[in-house]
Amino acid sequence: MREASIKARDLAAVAVATGPGTFTGLRVGLSIAKGFVLARDIPIIGVPTLEIAAASFPPGTPLVAVLPAGRGRVVWQRFGDGHDEGPVNTTVPELVEALAGMPDVPVTGEMPEVHRATIEAAHPLVDWRSRDPAVLLWLARERWRRGDVDDPVTLEPTYLHGVAVTAGPVQDRLRRRKQ
Repeated sequence: MREASIKARDLAAVAVATGPGTFTGLRVGLSIAKGFVLARDIPIIGVPTLEIAAASFPPGTPLVAVLPAGRGRVVWQRFGDGHDEGPVNTTVPELVEALAGMPDVPVTGEMPEVHRATIEAAHPLVDWRSRDPAVLLWLARERWRRGDVDDPVTLEPTYLHGVAVTAGPVQDRLRRRKQ
């Protein structure tokens, strides 16, 4: 904020990525965001990380957004073609198997090189793109303009690991594929 010459009193709302992502990164980021929100009594807008990755494509474009989950796992979600399921936590081979049934659906997101090569070898449409913080802000601003803000008390991060992966008290946004 200092580099941008912004003071806390200048904030009208706070946008934060809710994950999936790293445990510590999500906890710290959400805690800082909630601190500003509660101190200034301003709205908070949480945006799922995979939505940020998918937003680099035109709205409604069928695609699969994917992020690394560590330990050989990935988190991915299908967007834009009526599939309403939340993020899926699988291994890379399980993702490749799922992609076999979606040959015309592009894959985007961020992956380590070793996983990129595996996915690229098995799927014809891959367009790796890094997430842009400006996209988070744009998505949050659009929600804020519609009055679609989150409750800072119940807004919680979506985590990547664990058998009982949950996204908070309202709903479980991450389902784990059976191995």
